[in-house]
Amino acid sequence: MPARKQEKKPMNDKKTIKKMLIVPILAAVYLLLAWLLLVAEKNGNGTIKTWSDALWYTFVTMTTVGYGDMYPVTPCGRVIGFIFIMMSMGALAALFFFIVRVVLSEALIYLQIRLVKNKPWHIFLNDNDESRELAEGISRESENNRAICIFTGVTDDTGYGHRSLRTALSADKILELGRDIKGIYLAGGEGKVNIHTALSLKETILKTGHDDALDIPVYCDTGDLDFPENGNNKFFNMSSMMARKYWQEHLLKPEETCVVLIGLGRNGSALLTQGLLVNACGIEKHVEWHIFGNSADFKGKHRFLDQVFAIDENSTEKDSIFFDGNDWSTDAPLICDKADRIILCMDSDEENLKVLSDMEKYYSINCNIDVQFSSDNMCAVSGEQLQSHITAFGFRKDLYIPELVMRKELDRIARRMNEIYCEESGGGCDWNELSEFIKTSNIASADHISTKIAILTGDYDNCGVTDENCQKAYSAYLEEIKKNPDAAERFERIEHDRWLKLYAMYNWRYADKRNDSLRLHNCMVPYDRLTADERRKDDYAWELIGRIAK
Repeated sequence: MPARKQEKKPMNDKKTIKKMLIVPILAAVYLLLAWLLLVAEKNGNGTIKTWSDALWYTFVTMTTVGYGDMYPVTPCGRVIGFIFIMMSMGALAALFFFIVRVVLSEALIYLQIRLVKNKPWHIFLNDNDESRELAEGISRESENNRAICIFTGVTDDTGYGHRSLRTALSADKILELGRDIKGIYLAGGEGKVNIHTALSLKETILKTGHDDALDIPVYCDTGDLDFPENGNNKFFNMSSMMARKYWQEHLLKPEETCVVLIGLGRNGSALLTQGLLVNACGIEKHVEWHIFGNSADFKGKHRFLDQVFAIDENSTEKDSIFFDGNDWSTDAPLICDKADRIILCMDSDEENLKVLSDMEKYYSINCNIDVQFSSDNMCAVSGEQLQSHITAFGFRKDLYIPELVMRKELDRIARRMNEIYCEESGGGCDWNELSEFIKTSNIASADHISTKIAILTGDYDNCGVTDENCQKAYSAYLEEIKKNPDAAERFERIEHDRWLKLYAMYNWRYADKRNDSLRLHNCMVPYDRLTADERRKDDYAWELIGRIAK
C-alpha cells in the first residue's frame, strides 16, 4: 500500500522552529557546563583534569551510575556538579514519560482496538479536516450500533471527536484485526494519490482473509478529477457533492424560467450538469440557462446537447442554453431585469466574492443570488451578514457528510427502482450486473424523484424524498390520473424529457437499432415518435414514487 502523503508544514511556523532548536540548544548548554567544570577543576587537587574526564563525569552523573572515580573538589566545580545531579533527575523523568507516551500509549490504543473488535469499523487512511468531519457524521448517525472510526498511521493526538480511535498502526494491520469493516475512506488530500491508493487496496484487503473482502466499500475523494466507479471503489469529489446538495435544497420553482450561472470550471460544470437533469420538467415549463465562463471543455465533453436543448437560441419547445462568453457585465439587462436566479460558482472563493461585491455595488439586482464558497474562512460573509436575497452555499464543512459521500439512501432508492422495473417488466438485470452507465441512469432517476414530488404536490420548499412526501405525491398522482384523461401523457412527457436530457448529456444518439457500446438508442426521439410500449416505460418512474418507501 502506498505511503500516505503527509502535509508539509511551513518552515516559518513558530512551533516547528522551536522544536527544531531544542536539541542544539540543549547540546550547547551541556558542552558549556562541561567546559566550565573543566576550567574550575583542572588546576585544583581533584581528579577531573581533561576533556575526557569532564565528559565521563557528566555522563555517569546524569545516568545516576556515579562510580565515584571522579568528582569535583572546587566550590565552582561542585556547583556545576550539583546542576548535573539535578539534570539527571530530569533525564530520568523524560525517559519515563517517553516510555509511557510511545510504548504504553500505543499498547493502550492496541488494547482499545481489541476491545471494540466486534463493533462496526470505519477505517480512515487520511488525517485531515475532511476525514474528521466525515467521522463525526458517521459517529452521530450510528448511535445504535456504536460504530467506531479508526484513523491509521496517526502520530498527532489532537483534533479528534468522540468514538474515534487513532493509531500509528498501518492500515494493513488494522484490516487484519477488523471483523466487521463497513468502509475504508480516503477523504480530502490529493486526488491522484487517493485514486492510486484506492485502486491498490483490493489486493491488500484480499490478503487479510476477509470472507467479504470484495464487498468492503472504499470511498475515495478524487479531488479535481472525475473517475468512474470501479467495483467496490466508490469515487466522489467535492464539486459533485456540492451540486447534488445545492439542487436538493434549491429546486427551480415554477416562476423561475431564466437562470444565470457565472463560472464554468469544476464547480460550474457540476452545477450546470446536475441542474439541467434535476430541473427537467418537459412541457411544464422551459428554462433559459445563461452561462458565463469558458465553455470549451463543457462543450467538448457534451457534444450532442443540441439534440434536446436549443443552443444559443430561444425556443418555445425545449430548454435553451446560452453560452454567453466570459464577461457577465456585458449584459446588464439580463443580470438586472430578466434573470430569476443568479448562481456564482467560479472555482475561486475570492473571485465569487469579487463578482458579488461588484454586483451589489454597481447593479440593482431584482432576483436571488446564490454564491458558492468552499472555504470555511468565508463563513463570515454568510448568514445574517448577507442581504436577504443572497444565499451562501457549498461550504466544505457541510459537504463531507455520510449521505453525500456514501450516498446510501440515494443508492437504496436507485436499487429499489431497478428491482421494481425488473418485477414489472419481467426483464432487466440484478444491480451488480448493470453497466456503470445504467447505474448512473438509475441514480439520476432517483435524483429526480424530489422534482416529481414537487410537481405533484406543488410544494417546492418541502420536496425531500421522505416516506410522507412519497405517499402524499403518489396519492396526488393517482388522483390526477383518475380525474384527467390526459394526465398520464403529461407525466410520460416529463419523464421522457428527463431521460432524453440524461442520455444526450452522456453523448448518446439516435439509431434505428440500439447499440450500447456505440451509445446509440432507438428512443432518442421526441415523445410523439415513441411507440405505445415505449411510452408506458415512462410510467414506471411515477409509479415508483408509491413503492420506494422503506
